[in-house]
Amino acid sequence: MPEGMLYPIMLRLKGKRCVIIGGGKVAERKAAALLAAGADQIEVIAEQVTDDLARLGQAGLVRIVDRQYDSDDILRASLVIAATSNSTLNARIVSEADSLGIWANSVSDGDEGSFVTPAVVRRGDLVIGITTNGASPSLAARLKVELEQSYGDEYAVRLRALRLLRDRLLHANNTRSPEAEQADTKQLLQAAAADDSGWHELAQVLQDGFQTELNPMLIDRWIERLRKPRT
Repeated sequence: MPEGMLYPIMLRLKGKRCVIIGGGKVAERKAAALLAAGADQIEVIAEQVTDDLARLGQAGLVRIVDRQYDSDDILRASLVIAATSNSTLNARIVSEADSLGIWANSVSDGDEGSFVTPAVVRRGDLVIGITTNGASPSLAARLKVELEQSYGDEYAVRLRALRLLRDRLLHANNTRSPEAEQADTKQLLQAAAADDSGWHELAQVLQDGFQTELNPMLIDRWIERLRKPRT
């Protein structure tokens, strides 16, 4: 196995303290990415911040700490991002975080710290991360563009429909044995994931403005249609 291989992981950051040191454009992008991932306890430590970061602070989405970094700033943090323009300071921050067992990333050097942030494509519940392990960020950016073109906003609707279908099946009142019901549910979910026309029709209902959410009746009709080829 090549040295330095990465283990892909998705983190649930709600309720976790995330600290960004630095207030420039890179820190701004990191804060936006954390917010998009559901983080709700973000601190930005910097003497100066961009206008957009300041607006996030005013809106209460991040907490701006207007001063230089201090080692105590990362105590009790779950995740740290060193995003200053000073590579030496970034290395120090990452080293201190590592010594405390805190996940840390440096924007100066991807080989420093305990994690890297991939290029990300988000379509609702669909999250695709791309990394080249530092070999070529440019290629990662190119692949992101290609994936964005291949997986459009319709996939957000598709995942909403599939989630509702899954919840509907898992909470249905069943009279068969648990084993039989589990097998049937698995087959239906697999069929639904491949049923392009089915979820496309559901998406069209939303796009045409007939309703803002997919109601249980539509989901039940989809289930009936999925069952027909197998009856």
